[in-house]
Amino acid sequence: MKSVAGNCGLWLWPGLLAIVLSASAQTDTPDSLGADLFAAVTLAGYYCERVVGVETRAEGDYLVRCATGDSYRVRRTESERVSVSLPGQAPTPEPLEHRQQVQRHLFTIINLSGQACDRVTGWKRYSRGSYRAQCRNGAVFRIAVDVAGRVAVAKQ
Repeated sequence: MKSVAGNCGLWLWPGLLAIVLSASAQTDTPDSLGADLFAAVTLAGYYCERVVGVETRAEGDYLVRCATGDSYRVRRTESERVSVSLPGQAPTPEPLEHRQQVQRHLFTIINLSGQACDRVTGWKRYSRGSYRAQCRNGAVFRIAVDVAGRVAVAKQ
């Protein structure tokens, strides 16, 4: 089992990401902006191998091109949250349903552990802190959180 250090604090991701993007959009270099936008796309549950291009559409509004050929619109909403959508599509309505939030968090945990998952297409909760996630590429993972908050990811 691979371990992701510490408690992931899944409920903190959206707020933390909004703070990082709002601060970095004003002061960071293009490389670090690309890294922040990559994190935004990944945390939103989309697969992006790496960012190969960024087009600034307006302040806090970016078109991100990934090495996979996919493009995503990343923007800061009026409520200072980060919204990620496919170009030409309306941004994801807020807030997401619980099931969608869990699916996105499982995707993020799997990818942060170094495993390859292009999109979580299904998941099942076995017990508190124990999940099984199915990816679009066919990979299946078991995610477990121990009482100390450490997260372990194992490919099945």
